[in-house]
Amino acid sequence: MEEAKRGRQDNQKMKAYLVMRLLQKNTDFDNLMTSAQIAELLDSYGVSAQEKSIQRDIKAINATLEVEEAILNGEDYHIDEALEYLEEDKEIRSIQYRSASTTKRGYYFQREEGFFELIRLLLESVYSSKFITKKDADYLKKYILKDVSKFDIKKLDHISPIVSKSKTKNSQVFDNVKVLSDAITARCKVEFNYNNFYIPEGSDKPKTKYGRKDEKYIVSPYHLLINDGNYYLLCFDEKNKKKWTYRVDRMENVSLRKDEKRDGAECFYDFNANEYAKTNFSMFEGENKFITIKFVNTCMNAVVEKIGTEKITYKNFDNGHFTVTMRTGINEQFYGWLCTFGNRAQVVEPQEQIDAFKDYVNKITSLYE
Repeated sequence: MEEAKRGRQDNQKMKAYLVMRLLQKNTDFDNLMTSAQIAELLDSYGVSAQEKSIQRDIKAINATLEVEEAILNGEDYHIDEALEYLEEDKEIRSIQYRSASTTKRGYYFQREEGFFELIRLLLESVYSSKFITKKDADYLKKYILKDVSKFDIKKLDHISPIVSKSKTKNSQVFDNVKVLSDAITARCKVEFNYNNFYIPEGSDKPKTKYGRKDEKYIVSPYHLLINDGNYYLLCFDEKNKKKWTYRVDRMENVSLRKDEKRDGAECFYDFNANEYAKTNFSMFEGENKFITIKFVNTCMNAVVEKIGTEKITYKNFDNGHFTVTMRTGINEQFYGWLCTFGNRAQVVEPQEQIDAFKDYVNKITSLYE
């Protein structure tokens, strides 16, 4: 009996934290909890509480969360200052008391404006990322929802993120990112196996096998980039002796070559990752050149969504067309994107690019002659 009592006393150390978590998970503006209800739930966890002590806990929790926010913002904020500030401005308290009616009153955990929309966006981003496996996405979902109320979780159950058909099945992606990040920090080389798709004899489904006849790829890593739902390593490739990109989700058995300092620094002199991403379509290498393209006005949304507006010149050509002038990686992937517009897009200058695009289209046309 004495031991059980002592155990209850030890449990009291967790009381304030449990009060916060219970309110986070079980309340919102329309769903309140009284001190008595909180005390009843605490008792089921083996923690004794009086209503007055719960009120003191809530005051301390509000002050602690205020100081926590200050710490995250790199500010100095004494706990006494927090208590005084919260007394002056009750609206900023994380835990609020509300009298919804004469019979319905209690505490609720107040969320920042836009909190629910942010959580939904995070979930949709996780499930739409091609480099995150379905299993890892489900794990991240639990992590993201850890501090979300059960009422918001119920609303999110109605959202069905469409899992990309090209979502990776490689469970090593998170480990790959860690190793590659370590290598970039250490400025050393890495090695890995790289998966390429092929169709086995007698099969009707593509499968993967290691490229370069199972020989390890050895590269000097410089940057990790995310583009169009995929994770890429930007590096200096030892075999090609040039700047190259590899999909992180297609790498396996990534390891550091700690004693080998990376090469290719001259390729990354004054390198800007954002500029590179903007001027290299689909993350394929291509020579950066200026090009001007005329589009039908109805293509405006699709063009802006694809290439953006920064360091790109848009001009009205006539009542039905506009032109785009930009410096970008010119390669077959770029021409392929341009072809998706059919006769609604036309390269207008320079002549070199007009001729190059004609050659590209003629090669395709020749396949059907």
